Amino acid sequence: AVLHWGAEYQDHPLASVVDFSHWMIDEGVDVVIGGHPHWVQGIYAYKGHPIVYSLGNFVFDQDWSAETKQGLAVELTFQGKELIMKPVPLDIKQSQPTFVAEAALPIRLQGLARISAVELQPQIASGTVRFTLP
Repeated sequence: AVLHWGAEYQDHPLASVVDFSHWMIDEGVDVVIGGHPHWVQGIYAYKGHPIVYSLGNFVFDQDWSAETKQGLAVELTFQGKELIMKPVPLDIKQSQPTFVAEAALPIRLQGLARISAVELQPQIASGTVRFTLP
């Protein structure tokens, strides 16, 4: 499920967003990805299913803060019951998304890890997160 939700300019989701994402997974959704806060929010897991609360900006003209000039894409690969997620940090330059420079990638992945679930932080910082779907 891809949703438009949450409070703007925050790096953590609202409690109501967390509750709703858990409900969706309880009802059969495999992956939850959100957007709207204009800032990247963390990656979490619930019952083995990934939740990305906000991808931040993508093509947008909010060039007035570091957080609004950053975005995130995620590459998802399903292999049987395994889901491999690769976070892809983006920079927004003049309303255009660009891939983060190779030299800055570890720093951005570490920043993403810091705002994500503790148990996923090492995997996020490495650039590959593995989930085993029930």
